[in-house]
Amino acid sequence: MMRNVWQKWSFGGALLALGIVPAAAQTPRPYQQVPVTYDRTAATDPALTALVAKLKESVGNSDLDPVFAALSANVAVISCPADPLAACAPGKRGVRQTPQSLSPTERLRQGLCCGDMPKAEITEAIRVETVTGQLAAALEADSIGAHPDIAGLACLPAWPILDRTKATAAARAAGIERENLRVTTEDIILRTRPAEDAPEALRLPPGQIAPFMTDLAENVPDGWYAIALPKGGLGYSDQVGLNELAPSGLCFAREGDTWKIALFVMRS
Repeated sequence: MMRNVWQKWSFGGALLALGIVPAAAQTPRPYQQVPVTYDRTAATDPALTALVAKLKESVGNSDLDPVFAALSANVAVISCPADPLAACAPGKRGVRQTPQSLSPTERLRQGLCCGDMPKAEITEAIRVETVTGQLAAALEADSIGAHPDIAGLACLPAWPILDRTKATAAARAAGIERENLRVTTEDIILRTRPAEDAPEALRLPPGQIAPFMTDLAENVPDGWYAIALPKGGLGYSDQVGLNELAPSGLCFAREGDTWKIALFVMRS
């Protein structure tokens, strides 16, 4: 889940820091608005919330033993494409997975550490630090929700549920890659031009797909970004209430009376 500070830099800083961007390939065409929902039923489960709290404490103390004890025997660590609308589940095409022949602990350790680093350079200290950091980042999320494609999983952060066909159509109409789709987390006021005194073009409520534009024909002031409007054309905002559509995260499954760590998802 993206932090607001990171969002502010990413959307209003890094992409537009020079104030000069390439010309857009096309003017965004109209598209049907795409609402996003979440199934947060598991968020009130006392056993799950207790486990999450325990894991946060242990990871904060760099103690991975409680994490390893909470692993399902079938735990999977997978790496999915950046495309948020592509299938992202164990066994799906294009999804890398740690071998099931490994023990659950080794699946987690190898799956979370250490990228493309040469094996000879991976010390135990580096492995522990990397695994702890990955888990801490996932456990910091403030929302739990059902996995949209795998029944019974509760994920942290919550994964959005949406019509992927309509979301694909919105990206196509905007002329962007699907990984540039975002979801609103608050009311986003889009203006007709990047200025606070400009008229409102549209107000997007929380839980709406927002096609984030990176190829613009005109210069955009620092701190502003553009969203393709459902009616066509562009709207501009300097707010930070946008999140990734398909973040990395940690998913749990109920096994009897307890919850176990069943899946860790990373994005390429």
